[in-house]
Amino acid sequence: MRTVIWNLKKLGRNVRRQDILKLLLWFIKIVLFVFVTIMSKAFSNDVAWWLWIVFACVFFVGIYLIDRKIDHLNKQYFLTKFPILDELKFSQLITIELNSGKVLAKRVFTTTLSNEILVSSDPVLNKEPEEMLNGFKKTRWINLKKVKTIKVERD
Repeated sequence: MRTVIWNLKKLGRNVRRQDILKLLLWFIKIVLFVFVTIMSKAFSNDVAWWLWIVFACVFFVGIYLIDRKIDHLNKQYFLTKFPILDELKFSQLITIELNSGKVLAKRVFTTTLSNEILVSSDPVLNKEPEEMLNGFKKTRWINLKKVKTIKVERD
């Protein structure tokens, strides 16, 4: 594994450990699909229809667990890149600078996923959280890969 990472860096590619793990998890997904397909075809003539259901359940549970691990790796990466994401609260004002140089000032933080952040402009700050969601205008998801910095606006 170390030689693979060293060779990729030697080629001048910027490869993170998490990217290699994600690639490995995608490979496991494909292998799981091939395994379930072969096993279901091999046993379909000898065993009852319920075996198809068992193999489908194994496949979907395996895919679900692998996707959770990939999301966890994404979230872990972005929390190390932007530690402020862990401290942000609903309706907090933030300024986001994108890699392209565009600055999104005075945006309202709403929520975050493993690799995206939901912000909106034109805040209505004197309402309850449920009413605030209805009062937001121009909400948009921003991919965290395109974000350079996130700063909290101090009141």
